[in-house]
Amino acid sequence: MLVSAGSLLLLALVAVVVGYLSAPSFYLTRTIFWGESDYKDLQRFPARTIHNAPPVSRFDKLPADNLYASQIEAIADDSSNGSLESYLQASGTTAFLVIHEDKVLYERYFNGYDQRSVNTSFSMAKSFASALVGIAIDEGHIKSVDEPITNYLPELLKKDKHFKSITIRNLLTMSSGIKYEEGGDLPWSEEADDTKTYYSTDLRELALNCRIEGKPEEYFEYNNYNPLLVGMILERATGMHVARYLQQKLWKPLGMETDGSWSLDSTSSGFEKMESGVNARARDFARFGMLFAQEGNWEDEQLISRG
Repeated sequence: MLVSAGSLLLLALVAVVVGYLSAPSFYLTRTIFWGESDYKDLQRFPARTIHNAPPVSRFDKLPADNLYASQIEAIADDSSNGSLESYLQASGTTAFLVIHEDKVLYERYFNGYDQRSVNTSFSMAKSFASALVGIAIDEGHIKSVDEPITNYLPELLKKDKHFKSITIRNLLTMSSGIKYEEGGDLPWSEEADDTKTYYSTDLRELALNCRIEGKPEEYFEYNNYNPLLVGMILERATGMHVARYLQQKLWKPLGMETDGSWSLDSTSSGFEKMESGVNARARDFARFGMLFAQEGNWEDEQLISRG
């Protein structure tokens, strides 16, 4: 059987492309085969377990037909969308809880989810990160949010001396002046920072290669390089993985109902997806929210200072 030179060339080209896209360190492999980010992505990324510990805290659950539930339904009802439950079901919601003073006033699950289902946080992970920065300051690992980030990431100075003017506060408030492009016509373009910061298999290296385009505090820009740098600062300041610090300082003290996890960029790199990757049951996310409602105090213990 004869094979033309053109066919051989095509086969060779296909082999090169397949090999290139199959490389474990190549983020486009994920981009192409996984597509848009999805609430089920927690099943795709490797993860670091965040262990809980007894005693587990409990919410008092009111009967499903309690007065508050009917009031919540009435307030949320919209004739154009039908009932609250039908709206939540149609919108792709997986869990919806209303909790007040340690009482579950309303709790519904949709689209195949129930009380035991694990949800991913997406950008709520940024709130976990900022809480951990506060705790690290309380414990003296970090002096202040007004410290230059180069106190912890000195290698950035080799790229650009202006990194010295960026503070931890600038990262937390999305006002660092670091260049970030959400779009880009193609996922492999230089402007596809949204894709890179979600799918990259070495987020530390990616973050350390970010570039400055403006002055700190000059403008607000939602930018996923910021939480990645925050994660690296937490690692270096505390001497432990961010998920381990979360486990020690919040997960166990809050009495979370079950283990959680933090998705990682890859097994080899082992860095938490700081922009999106905390995974937990809905009730445990609610506990984290309640901690803020109670100004950092949980069962008479000040887990995060009010300041």
